[in-house]
Amino acid sequence: MINYKVIDGFIDESVADHLVRELHDFSDKPETRFQGGRRIMPNTAENFRNLLKYSEAWRDLDNRLTSSQFVQNVFEELNVDSQKYRRVNFFSRCGKTFEALTRYASRPLRNNNPAIVFLWSVYSVAVLSSSKITAKILSFFGMALGELLYDVSSAGNGYSREIHRDSDARVFVFLLYLNDPNVGKNATGGELLLHTHSDEYLIDPPPQPDPSETTILEEVAPKSGRLVVFENNRKSYHSVRKMSGFKDERFFCYGSFTLLSGRNACFDKSKHYLRTDFKMYL
Repeated sequence: MINYKVIDGFIDESVADHLVRELHDFSDKPETRFQGGRRIMPNTAENFRNLLKYSEAWRDLDNRLTSSQFVQNVFEELNVDSQKYRRVNFFSRCGKTFEALTRYASRPLRNNNPAIVFLWSVYSVAVLSSSKITAKILSFFGMALGELLYDVSSAGNGYSREIHRDSDARVFVFLLYLNDPNVGKNATGGELLLHTHSDEYLIDPPPQPDPSETTILEEVAPKSGRLVVFENNRKSYHSVRKMSGFKDERFFCYGSFTLLSGRNACFDKSKHYLRTDFKMYL
């Protein structure tokens, strides 16, 4: 069963409103849409780093989410013994490497000199590979590199998510709502649905079960300042009901403490694989 906690008032509503206003005013907003109507800005992207330079409020939130205190709070809220993850370093900073390469990679590639283009390409591959190699070496000794990878998102009408658990590399997952979206007369959807599997004794359930195999445990409505955290395991099923009839978008931060190599120990012996798409963070 999913181990989760819903925490109201993680940030003040006034702070959340200010974060959304700053995002509206920020000129370098994300435009890529997927999942039926969601825009995303990863925390390793250049436009996110520019947002932090632009907004003190976003810098404060980023510092809070990437702090050791936030990790400790997650352990406490979920009643998880920190010794369970004593071999995981949750404070890797490989994402800064991703961000730096993303920022500078296009500049040499505009050069007409083939030698410069080739050398820069080799350098980029070497730097990224070194992070992966380091993670693999540590995993050989039973250690793991982790990093808080998250994004700033907005979702509008048409957005939904199927019933699923998160990918194998994710350990703890969080969702922070930044506004109460204005609803139209016939607005429906937008709730985070937490599910249980009907077969409580099933040892290796699928990552994306059929809806007929699950029941809704709780419906969590978007609410400004509300934080949802859960431990990612084989039955951490959740979904989002399709949004329809809303007057504006739902703003939120979604993220997880993610292993840069290997799988969450919860999935070590599972025959099902659900790989993390690291490309969205590069």
